[in-house]
Amino acid sequence: MPYGAPAGSGAIEAVFVDGAGVLRHLTSHGGVCWGVEDLPGGPYTLGGGAERFGGIVAVTGCSSDPAGVNVFWTDGAGTLGQLELTPQGWSDSPQCPVGSVPIVTGLSVAYSPPGGDDPPRPVLYGAQDSSTVVVTAFDGNGWTPYQHFGSPDFAPQYNGMVLAPTEATGTSFCPHFNVFFNWSGTPSVTQLSGSANGVLTPWHTLASPGLSGGPGVAGGVFPGGLVAVIQAYSESGPLIPACVYVDNEPGGERNLMVWPAGFTGAMALPVPNLGCRLAVAGQAVAGVNTTLYVIGSDDSVYAIPQISTCFNGQTPMMGPASQIYAGGSGTDPVQLAPDQVPGDAPALFVIGDDQTLWLYEPSDQPGSYSTTLPGCTGQWSGYQVLENAPLPSVDLVSPMPAGTALPAGSSVSTPLNTRLTVQSAGLLLTAGDTSVWSVPLDGVGGAMLTQSADLCVVDMSGDTLWESGTGTTGGTASLRIVDAPPSVQLVGDDGFPFWFSNRTQAPCPAGTLIAPGAQIAADGVVLVMQLDGNLVLLDRSGQPVWNTGTDGSDGNTPGHSAAFTEAGALEVYDSTGVNLVWSSADFGGSPGDTLTVSTGPEPCLEITSAGALVFRVGQPPPSSDDATGCPPGWWFTPGTGMTGQEGSQLLMQEQQLLLWDQVGTDYWSQPGSGAVFTTDGDLQLLDGQGTAIWKAGVNGAQLIVDKSAGTLCIVDGDGNNLWTVPPSA
Repeated sequence: MPYGAPAGSGAIEAVFVDGAGVLRHLTSHGGVCWGVEDLPGGPYTLGGGAERFGGIVAVTGCSSDPAGVNVFWTDGAGTLGQLELTPQGWSDSPQCPVGSVPIVTGLSVAYSPPGGDDPPRPVLYGAQDSSTVVVTAFDGNGWTPYQHFGSPDFAPQYNGMVLAPTEATGTSFCPHFNVFFNWSGTPSVTQLSGSANGVLTPWHTLASPGLSGGPGVAGGVFPGGLVAVIQAYSESGPLIPACVYVDNEPGGERNLMVWPAGFTGAMALPVPNLGCRLAVAGQAVAGVNTTLYVIGSDDSVYAIPQISTCFNGQTPMMGPASQIYAGGSGTDPVQLAPDQVPGDAPALFVIGDDQTLWLYEPSDQPGSYSTTLPGCTGQWSGYQVLENAPLPSVDLVSPMPAGTALPAGSSVSTPLNTRLTVQSAGLLLTAGDTSVWSVPLDGVGGAMLTQSADLCVVDMSGDTLWESGTGTTGGTASLRIVDAPPSVQLVGDDGFPFWFSNRTQAPCPAGTLIAPGAQIAADGVVLVMQLDGNLVLLDRSGQPVWNTGTDGSDGNTPGHSAAFTEAGALEVYDSTGVNLVWSSADFGGSPGDTLTVSTGPEPCLEITSAGALVFRVGQPPPSSDDATGCPPGWWFTPGTGMTGQEGSQLLMQEQQLLLWDQVGTDYWSQPGSGAVFTTDGDLQLLDGQGTAIWKAGVNGAQLIVDKSAGTLCIVDGDGNNLWTVPPSA
């Protein structure tokens, strides 16, 4: 299901490690629809297996672009990799690359407290080998040289390792830090303190057998349960880091513990139903803004905010817990992946044991359900949330394939600048500076052409606002922008369009407006109000067969829009929408109630009244060798006519009806502004008001050119001449 984010605010995305250990991107396509994509320059394979803690982190505040996010990871050989996501997209050549150093496991990030004008700065750290921690910090311009801190007691496997930088002064970044960790098979939580000048305090064991530190100390840390460092202070001291962990009481009871550095005891927090997984979001670097997420023993998910920094052994520093996902629904959560950027209202992914994925938005309300993803379980450190990730606008060149998403602000265009733009207020098709078609909407998050051939627009919550209704075509499609006439088309696998943006299906009732660029179509024949002011009828191959001649090329005021009026006339108006520049009534068209196109093999436009033909223009059938020709009921406006089998032509010019032979000899002419072969079979010439000023005076069945070379005839139903020019010998 789609999920949206406000245009300009970024999108909630994630990077994750799939079941094959490959780093991939879980993308909301700029807030339109979830999907999984490979990363540029990959594949990137992470080492360490499911038991690895760390190995992938998403970091803000270290990009050349203020909106950028960097993703760091370690492969099986300990090589540190880096990708950068900016509004221009992913890049495997980041502007601020981190230096090369082996980090085998425990890759993590923390943020320094702000100092002076400095914002919080990221600090990367991890284990280089079984006895060394390496640390590098971003100072605003680049990454500092790695500092190495060792201990003979370090072990190669960790239930968790977390870091708390504790100082930044003025504009000179000073990465003082504390590392808390727990290694497999031991009950201890250990603290290491160090600074950029290499001064290293001794390792300090916070919790081990023999120390009185609160309930559950003897059981050590539950696997996966050491995740957070918060800020604390005593009544007489400054802010200090405190680690948060889950103890492992031998009797099976688990407690959430807070242990401030320098204190000889931990404090149990009043959190019910504590389970086996813990995650931290919005990790504090100063003040109170940490939120912990817990999977309870009842398979519910709880959010636990930090409410105090005071540590006195009695006052709770965190809580109360609020349930954001209720267990017992049939899907048990197995992993939590929150955003960890300081100060953010965190987004949280919850991964279920059936490989489904939920997104909880900053309001802690259930968000959207994404597609089932391969390998998303069993990877405790397998997800990193990219909240407020750069939301690049997409400018594509037509055609656009199925599955492509267009965040608000994006567009698809042709080299001639016919452009479909996704705006927050809806869809807009323009040709140059002229608006051709629009779908007015409110609160648009984006648009997408789905794999099932449906063009849909969603709001910022992912709910559908509008759709083309073509998702039942049974195949895929591409989106194509066409210049002439300007339109958006959905094109099937066979290469033929099956949906058009600004097209109305004929027949149309009286009162139908035809805006600039709008089309009326049936049977492949299209009536289009061109942007040059001409109302044009196109045959099934897209070739013009009739037009109103209102493009202004004759020096007259050009048209702009058209209407099949309530009075039953087809009319073209200038740009004011008031002044008439062409009307079917001027050519003898009687009022009608229905306008349609292409009711037979010849491309034509018809107006009928109660089913009776009152006006028809287009391409009449040519004369043939069996003496058939144009049937009654065709109007000839300037520029239209018919042909004969010998090559002669009948053409309605500006002020005369002219017949000439195949070599251009003028055989016959008659003055008039238009002509009609009436429904009762008489050829008549009309003045500019549609009044007959000349008549052949017969009632025939066919109008034929070239019954014999260079002739124009009206014949009866048996083919007998009723009227001929030049006169028959």
